[in-house]
Amino acid sequence: MNADTPFEPASIDSIVAKHKLKAIEKEKEKLSKQQRKASQDLEESKEIATVQIEGDEDIKQLIEASFAELGVCPEICKACEGMGYKHPSKIQYESLPYTLKGRDIIGLAETGSGKTAAFAIPVIQKLLDNP
Repeated sequence: MNADTPFEPASIDSIVAKHKLKAIEKEKEKLSKQQRKASQDLEESKEIATVQIEGDEDIKQLIEASFAELGVCPEICKACEGMGYKHPSKIQYESLPYTLKGRDIIGLAETGSGKTAAFAIPVIQKLLDNP
């Protein structure tokens, strides 16, 4: 530093280092927010609901259920009926009330049981609600 300049010019290395530190701090803040959200999601997921269809009353309820009763919008109900599906399958009956609310699920069912529709219906409904 000399008498003509009141400050010492910053080197490129120090400027880059300061920029990297700011980026690291922003990333830390972002990760902290994600961690808080993950903790909140974990707490919410502790309210896991296990649904099993057993007994005559449960089977009767399943057989008589409609897609609309599970929360499926009229447009999708009409499309399902147009494809010949009047009632949801067991996996759809068990999963749609949760997935239509945005909840995550793990579903196990045999091939041809309707898992793809159980996955796709909430996605399509979400897109119809908010294109």
